[in-house]
Amino acid sequence: MPDDFALIGTSPIPMTKAEFLAHAKDVVDQFGSNKAEGPEWDAFAARLDYIISSDKEMDDLSDAVQKADAALGSSARSLLYLSIPPFAMAEMVKAIGESGLNSARTRVIMEKPFGTNLKTAK
Repeated sequence: MPDDFALIGTSPIPMTKAEFLAHAKDVVDQFGSNKAEGPEWDAFAARLDYIISSDKEMDDLSDAVQKADAALGSSARSLLYLSIPPFAMAEMVKAIGESGLNSARTRVIMEKPFGTNLKTAK
């Protein structure tokens, strides 16, 4: 990670930032090569945020990304990591475009496969 970054977790699941941080700590403790503790964890956790959003409601997420962009400067890039079911991809990608989260500095990673072969993927 660069020295200066923001990581914004998001989903339609209602969760406070404190609950998200506790979840992130649990996941790192369970699956990470190091425990989530000490000054390194504290510095990382300080850069985490959580926003409730869905393909129907992206305003708060868009606002949070714009705020992070402003804090990080004009060279900041956005990486949108989509961990959603294949049937939700089209609506989410459409919502990203309509929300203004798409730009020349934005990249999208789609975790899940879409389609079961070339024809259905298209």
